[in-house]
Formats: sequence, C-alpha cells, structure tokens
Amino acid sequence: LKNYKGLEIINSDNSSESEESENIEENPEIGPIRHVYAGYANGSIKRWDLNKGSSTLHIEKQTLKETKKKGPLYIWKLKFFKGCIITGDSKGEVTVYDSKFGTEIQSFGQLKADILALETCMSNSCVYATGVDSRILN
Repeated sequence: LKNYKGLEIINSDNSSESEESENIEENPEIGPIRHVYAGYANGSIKRWDLNKGSSTLHIEKQTLKETKKKGPLYIWKLKFFKGCIITGDSKGEVTVYDSKFGTEIQSFGQLKADILALETCMSNSCVYATGVDSRILN
C-alpha cells in the first residue's frame, strides 16, 4: 500500500512497497506518468490525475436502474491502446472509450462470461480479449 498525493496504490501481492510503486512518477519510455485509469466493482471507470490527487474523468458503464435490473457489473480489465481505454467486464463485453472525454466508441458483446485478459498483438495493430468461456475475441 502506498499513498501518492491522496491516492492509495496497492500492489497485486498486497506488499507495502515495491520498485514499481516507488517509480510511479517516471517511466523512461513514455516520460512522466500523469494519469492512472481504474475500473471499479460498481461498473465505473475513473481517470485519476496523479498531480492533483483527484478524479478527472468518470465513466458510468451501467446506471443504477440497470444494476437493479441486471445485477452488478464489474470492470475486470483495462487497457490503454492508441488513445483509447479498452475495458473487459463481468458480462463478457469489450468496450472502447475515448480516453480524453470518456465517450463510448464501440462495444463488442460476443463473449459469454467475465473477461479476464486484454492484450495487444506484437505489432500493436489489434487487441485480443478472452475470459472464463475460453473464447478469444480479436
């Protein structure tokens, strides 16, 4: 667990410190890291500004009315790809959002269950998604 300007960063192994969390401000390949995107158990996505320590973008994937009718929606995976945020959720849906404004660009619902992995191909020209149902979406 690490506190960075009001944001708590928890390592996946629940350790309190790691080299990754200590070096959060600078990445030699892309320069200073300014934002962190996070998916939440209520189906929302937030962009956190690391300098201000506050949320600068909030995307609601599912309304409260839809949650009551369809059940909860979990954002399991996030991937930043070519200026877009790509999400994989508990309903088997891959959704692409504009990273600046949070506008939904496109949605794919071909998978039948939770999406547990999003990955780009080696040439960075496409994205693959897979999950519990063992199908792969390209």
